[in-house]
Amino acid sequence: MAIRYKLNNLIIRITLLLTIIASLALVSSETARYISPQVFWPSAFIGLAYVPLFLLNLLLLIFHSLRRKITFLIPLIAILLGWNVMTDTFGLRSASAIESKDPETIRLLTWNIHYFQDIYLRPLAESQQEMLATINGTEADVICIQEFYTGQDNDATKGMNKIKAFLKKRYAFFQPMEGETRGMAIFSKYPILRTGMIAFSIEPSGNQCIFTDILKDGKTLRVYAVHLESIKLQSQQLSYIDSFVKGKERNIRPSKKIAGQLKRAFLERSSQVKLVKEHASTCPYPYIICGDFNDPPSSYAFHSMARGLKNTFAEKGHGIFPVTYYKGFLKYQIDHILVSPEFEVLNHQIIKKKLSDHYPVLTDVKL
Repeated sequence: MAIRYKLNNLIIRITLLLTIIASLALVSSETARYISPQVFWPSAFIGLAYVPLFLLNLLLLIFHSLRRKITFLIPLIAILLGWNVMTDTFGLRSASAIESKDPETIRLLTWNIHYFQDIYLRPLAESQQEMLATINGTEADVICIQEFYTGQDNDATKGMNKIKAFLKKRYAFFQPMEGETRGMAIFSKYPILRTGMIAFSIEPSGNQCIFTDILKDGKTLRVYAVHLESIKLQSQQLSYIDSFVKGKERNIRPSKKIAGQLKRAFLERSSQVKLVKEHASTCPYPYIICGDFNDPPSSYAFHSMARGLKNTFAEKGHGIFPVTYYKGFLKYQIDHILVSPEFEVLNHQIIKKKLSDHYPVLTDVKL
């Protein structure tokens, strides 16, 4: 009896220690969004662990609650301290229906289409046709595309005109970034008054920001389409991560290079967000910032970009584990839509159609 008592006491002590450690780790991941990688870059890595740490603390909360011990307060407090990051990450509400297009609203879609290369490696013309048909099916008024490809190796203008006709969009802005036919694009049902680019680097790169001033019903709004710094993981690195997580790979040497790439991307994104926010601060119109942020809601880059804006997912999004990038082990919500306070957010939807390695993200807003 004494041995059993000591064993139970030991288990309780170990569980309590685990609870304290897990709760402190969760609080650290929750505060990572407030710490610039330029100041303390390890915090960015901790922020990536928010979801698994949240789930661990949720399990510990249930465990201590079932035991009817006051220790349940430890994980509960840790979870509640991160209320804002929790609501940005989890959509704990019923799905908001995307209904027939209301002419008074603006329906916006953002999608990283991976240069029209789908995950099934089908011929480009076939995958391009299905992706464009998917976009058409949403009835989006404004379409922001990252990793865009005109489909014409020698004539970008001809390719753009064909895609504009297919999408039934009279107005468009294409900014080449990697050669003449690859870059970023915004298509619009409404007149485009002005276009521009915020260059993140002197060298040609797919990671940039473009914007358009759009006129709708006598009102002007600005749409920023961003593609923040990519980690630039190669296919063999993604395979390595998958194998390492599954316990099939024990060599840690490749992980050092991957960690270095992550660190570089964290630092770059923090600088890029600053450029976009500085530009947006001078915008005389209501504006939208959308695109591939390459960072989840628990990150400094997302939080800095979202400051003072409405996150359409937090407003109307649905999903316990919302994911917009789903390739391999690295499944995260990294594609976002943010709107200035003048907009009313009516809905938000992640379209779960596996074509590109990203899902399209759609929202209806009203000005």
